[in-house]
Amino acid sequence: MRELQLLYWLTLLGVTGLGVTKAREIHRKVPDYALAMDYRSEDWSACGLTDEQAQALRHALVQGLHRNDAERILKHYQFIMEEDVEYPAALREIQTPPPLLFYQGRFVSNEQRVAVVGTRKCTAYGKRAAFETAQMLVHGDCCVVSGLALGIDRAAHRGALLAHGRTYAVLGSGIDVIYPAQNQELAKQIIETGGAVISEFLPWTGPERYRFPQRNRIISGLSKAVIIVEAGAKSGALITSAFALEQNRDVYAIPGSVFSLSSAGTNELISQGATPLLHPALTLSTLGMQVEHGLICASERRDDPVIQRKQFVEDQEVEDIVQVEQLIIRELAAAPMLYEELLMVLEADNTCTQSIHTVIALLEIRQVIGRELDGRYYLIGHTNLST
Repeated sequence: MRELQLLYWLTLLGVTGLGVTKAREIHRKVPDYALAMDYRSEDWSACGLTDEQAQALRHALVQGLHRNDAERILKHYQFIMEEDVEYPAALREIQTPPPLLFYQGRFVSNEQRVAVVGTRKCTAYGKRAAFETAQMLVHGDCCVVSGLALGIDRAAHRGALLAHGRTYAVLGSGIDVIYPAQNQELAKQIIETGGAVISEFLPWTGPERYRFPQRNRIISGLSKAVIIVEAGAKSGALITSAFALEQNRDVYAIPGSVFSLSSAGTNELISQGATPLLHPALTLSTLGMQVEHGLICASERRDDPVIQRKQFVEDQEVEDIVQVEQLIIRELAAAPMLYEELLMVLEADNTCTQSIHTVIALLEIRQVIGRELDGRYYLIGHTNLST
């Protein structure tokens, strides 16, 4: 049964000019392979196909033109179909769900996912923002979704991996054809660390320009929200944001310099209503999420109550640090401040003095904040017009 359903989808999608939308429409009208085999060309024409498409579909079914592909896929590849219970619920919500998804690695249908995307021609600022934003999402127990392109996508995948998190790479080619070739090792790491490389295209399909915008709907469709890190005025990442809005997903954008062409698109998104993400450390609070775990995943905890208590304390400490980081960054985003000024503001929020001192030191080491000659702390990479 599964083999016949796969063969039917491959046959429908293999008809020249039919496309995903029309193939799904035909499948709804004629959902069974055995029934389809009884259809004549004129019956397919009555379903809305052109005479040429009707004849091509009838010929492909009768001759079993895609049977070898189906057998090859069943033998060598992991895949899910739209009618499978494992198919991601989030993808069912979008206007054009992919009927087939091929993947390598571990694909989980019911987890929390956020997309981090942007331009291939990114700046050092954008690369760092993507990397740290992905790390913060991992601390929020999120799987990071991106497109395995150079630039922002690559930085997002690497950030998730270095934070010991899961990440999905959605390709504009088949899963056997990693593009660009420079990311083959990265794809291997994603698979080996519990993530997945995913594509709606046949595994041996090569990259074509038109396929990349098409896959962007899957990046946003899999995700509860989309973060655009850096994007020029005509960046493909803006296509992803358009899909996200169409799919009723939340869209966030990291603001950049008004003089940077790489941030023209993200700044425009913010002007049109996208929520600004002012710093990677504010990712979880901006998205309305909480820190779920620190360096040790919650699923890795043992049953020993002593160890559970120790882990609970460690998780609380991580959460406290992140909250203090967010408070400090929020204040310094407004204006540089002396240590005493920061102390006064944060103590008003009942923040522990020891925590403030520790977090400031950590932020300085990570080069998130710096100190001016007069002793005031400031947010690196943030321009304040009042100074």
